[in-house]
This record gives sequence, structure tokens and C-alpha cells, in this order.
Amino acid sequence: MKKDLNYQKKKVDNFQRLLKKRMVVLSRMMRTISNLSNKSHYSYTKNDITRLTCDLLYQIDITTSKFKVKQNKPIPINIPIKLVKGKIQNV
Repeated sequence: MKKDLNYQKKKVDNFQRLLKKRMVVLSRMMRTISNLSNKSHYSYTKNDITRLTCDLLYQIDITTSKFKVKQNKPIPINIPIKLVKGKIQNV
């Protein structure tokens, strides 16, 4: 029983560690995309922005749908990060 608890804790710890790293990378990448909004360097149309928005929302939807949990199966996850002004901070 104790081995199972340690294994579950390790899985949660690994998830939280990797999530934090990947969210930092994602946040940086999102900032680089937002840099494309500088009209003194780039030109784009409303259609380009609509496509960008649709693509981003589609990827978010795909990603979050993979985390759907069946009922009666709680997942003990505490993510100790928060997003403040586009930057990830520890809680």
C-alpha cells in the first residue's frame, strides 16, 4: 500500500515539475507570437489574426480534452504556479 502511495506521489511530482517547465516554454513562445503584432515590422490582415486565434483555440481544446477525467476518479493535483502578466510564478 505504501509503495502505491509513493508511486502516485512520484507521478504527481513528475507531472507538476514537467508542467511548470513546459508552461514556461509555452509562455515564451506565446510572447514571440505576440511580437508579430508590431506593425512597424510586420503586416497582417484581420483574416490572418482570425486564423491564428482559431488555430490557438483548437490546440488548447485538443490539449484540454486529453485531461478529461472519468467521474468518480479524483486526481490529487496541486499545481503550485500562477500566471501573472503573461509570466509564470510560483505560488
